[in-house]
Amino acid sequence: LIDMNQELCDPMEKEFSVDWQRIMDNALLQLLDECKKSVHKVCSEVNNSILNTLEKEGMDIARVVDLSRVAGLRCFHAVEKEFEEICSYTTQEQKNLNRSLLSFVQSQMDDCYEHLLNVPSGKGRFNRMKHVMETTTASKIKDLFEESSMTILKGIYSVVKRNIYMISKTGALIAKRLNDVYSLCWNDLIIPSESVAQKIERKVKSSGDSLLPNLDLLFLDLRKIQDRLGIQHDTVDLGVTTVETSEDVIQKKTIKTKKMMDV
Repeated sequence: LIDMNQELCDPMEKEFSVDWQRIMDNALLQLLDECKKSVHKVCSEVNNSILNTLEKEGMDIARVVDLSRVAGLRCFHAVEKEFEEICSYTTQEQKNLNRSLLSFVQSQMDDCYEHLLNVPSGKGRFNRMKHVMETTTASKIKDLFEESSMTILKGIYSVVKRNIYMISKTGALIAKRLNDVYSLCWNDLIIPSESVAQKIERKVKSSGDSLLPNLDLLFLDLRKIQDRLGIQHDTVDLGVTTVETSEDVIQKKTIKTKKMMDV
């Protein structure tokens, strides 16, 4: 038996294989690993900066070192977990895209198979079916290859967009982990030096912004391919969730107290 769908897929898969390997394995997964290392580096730099600032403000060095160690561990595990999920998603989508090519070819050939079933019976039926298959396939092959290529490219683009979104969420998560640990120090700093506390919190909140500059590398090749094929670039929302500061906490407590007094 001959699997016609697979026979049509084989030359396309062979044609895609080199670029597929380069984009999905060498480009995406490798750049995700490099991005993870950059995120760890930024976390370490921000954490050390906070430690040094708190020490300069006269806080107990032993306490600050303990907080820094806890913050570093929380950030490390958070980053590892998030990037593990990102890489797992990317690998799974790669498998889904691989499988989608065969089903796409089958869907495009359905009308041909329907036509084959309706070929009149009788002498010469096999030759008539063969002629239908040859002529239909010849008329479809160019569009079939181009549409398959476009389907694969759009699938890769969707993976890249999802990766960007997931990494942007990682920035907000890191800022929250740092704030959860160092918020214990905010009250100690508000009275003697409120501006310093605010400065540190800004560093914590802005740490996520430092995580994204290298993301352009993830889809540089894809952008070039899109430009050549005329695919429109979608806008990606990279908004990062804000982190609650000590000022926000104090304001909320003040409002709550006033409401209680009014009652």
